[in-house]
Amino acid sequence: MAWIEPVINHNSNSFYKAEDINRVGNNVSYLALYLIELPDMILAYLSEKGVSPEEIYSLPYNPDTIEVNPKTDWINGEKPRRAQIDACLVNVGAIRSILTLPEATPETPSDLVVFGQANAIELILLAVYTAAIALSTAKHALIDNTAAAWFYSGEIYGGNI
Repeated sequence: MAWIEPVINHNSNSFYKAEDINRVGNNVSYLALYLIELPDMILAYLSEKGVSPEEIYSLPYNPDTIEVNPKTDWINGEKPRRAQIDACLVNVGAIRSILTLPEATPETPSDLVVFGQANAIELILLAVYTAAIALSTAKHALIDNTAAAWFYSGEIYGGNI
């Protein structure tokens, strides 16, 4: 599964089609999996760099609480039932609530049929994706800086390691 670039140019003549809802479902699944696996990726990077795990490298969420179940097999012409639309929006809301996002990030819509809501969903997913990548990058940089500090302090050459 790969990240699919969101489409944020829906207008009043646009309808959310099967491919759009499938993209949302795919991206929700991608983000959930990425955020669930990120703690293990951070631990592996710590080990690779020889840095011991400490609180400073922890993430601001509990991956065990991430629960989504998006539908990604919509077929063109298939009309979603109200419960399916609601489930899609619950999944988007669940992903949105994991990380702190910029203030400009839209709130999770309450319906898909209102004009502008499709763009809001796509913008939410893009904001979560951007925040997740930024979080990962920041943790990796912190680990890199910690590992590099040994060289700069001369500790590595002190004969104690």
